[in-house]
Amino acid sequence: MGGRRGWQVVPYRQILARMRSGDTDRGIARSGLMARHKIAALRRIAEHAGWLDPRGALPEDKAVLARFTST
Repeated sequence: MGGRRGWQVVPYRQILARMRSGDTDRGIARSGLMARHKIAALRRIAEHAGWLDPRGALPEDKAVLARFTST
């Protein structure tokens, strides 16, 4: 099994879902899913990509991984 350690899609999708439901970065960080500074970076990327609009579907796993492995 190769790849970078720590690049898992499930936590990112969980965090995106919580962001879309209105949770704050601090609240998400308290859950232990990710550090607050990383959550803030994820929010910036997600806003730019249009992933936080609750009317749309969450991005596919491949799209999430592609965005994070290319940054």
